[in-house]
Amino acid sequence: DTFDAEVKNSEIPVVVDFGATWCGPCKSEHPVFLDGARRMKDRVTFLGVVYQDELENIQRFEQTFGTWGSTLIDVEGTAAIAYGVYGVPESYVIYAEGVIRHKFVGPVSAGALAEQLRKVL
Repeated sequence: DTFDAEVKNSEIPVVVDFGATWCGPCKSEHPVFLDGARRMKDRVTFLGVVYQDELENIQRFEQTFGTWGSTLIDVEGTAAIAYGVYGVPESYVIYAEGVIRHKFVGPVSAGALAEQLRKVL
């Protein structure tokens, strides 16, 4: 499926962020991912997985705040369950063959993201 293609088959590190438009902390970390995706566009893939949300809300959010990578909608929560997501935001730094190198619980800061990405680049 698309999630596996984006994450497990990637030859470069992938940052996967589980979030939602109704989540205040998700909104606060959005600029961190926008900046990270812009600065590392050829070295890291950024993927947003929208959890428990509606398509119209997602489209409105992306039009208002911009996008920083592919956005997948986890309609049935299968990706969230597979990754053990307890709540949003939760983000993962994933490397070769889908190996999770780091998990962030709560909003990600620019410094914390940069530190974890340095470990896999």
